[in-house]
Amino acid sequence: RNMPAYCFYCGADGGVFNCQSDTEILDCKWYKKTLEPLDSFMETQKSIGDWQSKTFPNVSLYSSVVRMLQEAHELVGLFWIDRDHALQHPRMPHKAKIANEIADVYITLVGVAEKAGINIERAVNDKMEVNRKRMWNIDSSGCGQHVREID
Repeated sequence: RNMPAYCFYCGADGGVFNCQSDTEILDCKWYKKTLEPLDSFMETQKSIGDWQSKTFPNVSLYSSVVRMLQEAHELVGLFWIDRDHALQHPRMPHKAKIANEIADVYITLVGVAEKAGINIERAVNDKMEVNRKRMWNIDSSGCGQHVREID
């Protein structure tokens, strides 16, 4: 088999992808951890917001948004090779790196919501209710844009 010499999930050399059976991936501790559902987040919007307020007491809402965008840029950077090849042949980083960057984006996003006085769970629920009723145009990359509603 033409498989990488490291575990895609945890990045360990000689990882489970060197094995003869894809079922052996179930032995990867990091892979198991990412698949197991959580009963609930240990962290909440309030606990993240409180930590951010204590750690960064003078940060403005605008600066928090800029920091969130920087974290999102780091997530995109994991996949970036160059402008011409990024969409056709993206780099595939270890899932552990992707998870860390997603966590950074989420933490900064939740901090923005807390600083703005917005309940992020309610905002997401309300927005998903709207999204589920919309029509979507899907582009060649598989992403979509909602069809503009006419009032």
